[in-house]
Amino acid sequence: MSILAMVKMAVFPKKRTELVQTLETLKNSTCQAEIGCVAYRFYQEGENENHIILMMEWQKQEKLAAYQNSDPYKILMGAISLLCESSEMRIGALPIEPHH
Repeated sequence: MSILAMVKMAVFPKKRTELVQTLETLKNSTCQAEIGCVAYRFYQEGENENHIILMMEWQKQEKLAAYQNSDPYKILMGAISLLCESSEMRIGALPIEPHH
């Protein structure tokens, strides 16, 4: 069963470019098969360019837990605390679809 971690962020308008650059930079160090990340994407939420959603899919809970103790995660959390008005993280399991 895959684990989905979603972070919704309301970025300060003047800090949007810096946050997007940080997310793009962290993608390479985060989304690697050997550490268990199978997908890493971020989007603008709807019409508001200052609302960004980061979605990361992990092979299993243990891989996400290991990431949460890593330097890239600390950088992500630091960037969010400095560049965003607010943020919310949700973590949940994704059922694996049976193959037909």
